[in-house]
Amino acid sequence: MTQKTILIVEDDYNLGKIYTLSLEHAGYKTVLNNDGKDVLGTIEEHNPDLLVLDMHVPYSWGPDTIKALRSDPQKADMKILVTTADILVGQTLRGQEERVLIKPVHIARLMQTVEEMLGE
Repeated sequence: MTQKTILIVEDDYNLGKIYTLSLEHAGYKTVLNNDGKDVLGTIEEHNPDLLVLDMHVPYSWGPDTIKALRSDPQKADMKILVTTADILVGQTLRGQEERVLIKPVHIARLMQTVEEMLGE
């Protein structure tokens, strides 16, 4: 089985490290973008199997990132797991293609959702 890559966009350093270490421990390759700069470039460079996207990071507004990905024919079907403490933003995304976890995210729930999304 090929190791799957997960791009984590999370500006809370400690939370990003917790996600990274947990996912790596489960056998995934991870890439952490902790400020949102050039998220689309990072996606292009690493071609992740899953994007774990915080909605509010300094240099990237989550809904704009999702819109850009969904409008790109090569990235339109990318699996996106949204993490947010903003319940209203989370509610607007529910029922769309994205999965949403409201912070604080329990690591067991993160792992379960990632496994479901990647079909493992």
